[in-house]
Amino acid sequence: PQVSNNDKIVTNCSDTTVDADNQFNPKDLIFRTSNASDNQWVVIYNKKWRNILCNSPKQNPSLVTDKTKCKQLIGRNQTVIELIDPSIVKSIDDVVENPSGNVIHGYYIFFRRDGRPVFCDKSMFVPKNRFNILSEAYIYQHIHYASDVDIDLGYELTPLSVKNEPTVQWPTEEGEYYTLALVDPDGEFAQLNIGRYEGIGVFGSNVHRVTYMYTNAIQWQFDVPSRKMSDLSPIGKGIIKRFSGNDYDCYVKYQTVNYIVSNFIETHCYYGNTNTTDIVSNYNPKAIIFRASSDSTNEWVVIYSRKGSLISCYSPKQSPSLVTNKTQCRKLIGRNKTVIETIDPSIVESIDGIVEGIDVFNNRIIGYHIFFNRDGRPVFCSKPIDDTTKTCNLEKDITYILPDCFPPEKGWFESWGKIALIAIGAFVLIFSIICGIICC
Repeated sequence: PQVSNNDKIVTNCSDTTVDADNQFNPKDLIFRTSNASDNQWVVIYNKKWRNILCNSPKQNPSLVTDKTKCKQLIGRNQTVIELIDPSIVKSIDDVVENPSGNVIHGYYIFFRRDGRPVFCDKSMFVPKNRFNILSEAYIYQHIHYASDVDIDLGYELTPLSVKNEPTVQWPTEEGEYYTLALVDPDGEFAQLNIGRYEGIGVFGSNVHRVTYMYTNAIQWQFDVPSRKMSDLSPIGKGIIKRFSGNDYDCYVKYQTVNYIVSNFIETHCYYGNTNTTDIVSNYNPKAIIFRASSDSTNEWVVIYSRKGSLISCYSPKQSPSLVTNKTQCRKLIGRNKTVIETIDPSIVESIDGIVEGIDVFNNRIIGYHIFFNRDGRPVFCSKPIDDTTKTCNLEKDITYILPDCFPPEKGWFESWGKIALIAIGAFVLIFSIICGIICC
């Protein structure tokens, strides 16, 4: 839009249309929000009043100001703005969609954090995942007590200030139902760590030659050098683990008997035109499964159980497919130590996946990208296969994934510093009083 001296706007589009009749705030957020990339409408979102309009130069009328009608036109009940932390909305500079084919999978949200330009990669297919869960501050900011107390994070509440029933307000949509719950902040829900990263599946596909991340029946590609995510797509439900060997990919599910999920697993693998289903081999599907041989043509993967540091080997191309003897397994992979045994033991428990790096010209595995969780943030460490000095526990060893979406947790001083200062102040005061009494 172009703004003239009389504060009216003119909208010029690349198809040569010029619209001087329809007026809206040109400083609002304007972005595409339908799942279908061929949808003609864009949303005009007012950050101050949270109003939603729709505009399309190819439709008549071009501007739709009714919120309900607008959501019908885009085919969504919620826009991406309503699925992110409200505290960043006012600082958003722009929203750019991430299409693949005829589907808009997600968005790059550009905003400012502490005076610095940042962006966050947000999926529209996982509106409630831990990457994008709404901040608890969203509700706190709308709780008001008659004693003229407004709730906000970090405020100290006294019994007197909250003795009466509060009023609670939040944005609503017509026809939607909402549940307001009061929970004990010191109870079991406090252990859920809502809003934190708590792990995700990672594996490098040797069939498709890409690295995938996956959770909740969806997957997306992850490019390690650029740390970019793309091509989000659905996968089968109930998948516990995915792993890859020499030109084969596998996934693991629990067996179902008469519609009841059992404790036994089934391993599905495919290579070339062959598909195999193994219901005989039983192992811990939540173990770390990776390729441990330095020879990339080796058929075996290692199954490393965090509990007890147990090692087994598996290959869908061999019979038997599962070898549980640790010594025999090491002979099969041709190595006395796996990469797990050369890194800091403190990070093993939080490993999400291990993806090998291959020298295709010499058929050798030359190193690994080890994905794990550090202080509630997803990271990875790149480690050469023969490097015994790099243990992945130092800050210089790791690379953060989506650092703007997973800021550092509050340190000890931020969390307890105020209490400590109060305690020190009280001690100094008491000490001064005692000294005054003695001196007098």
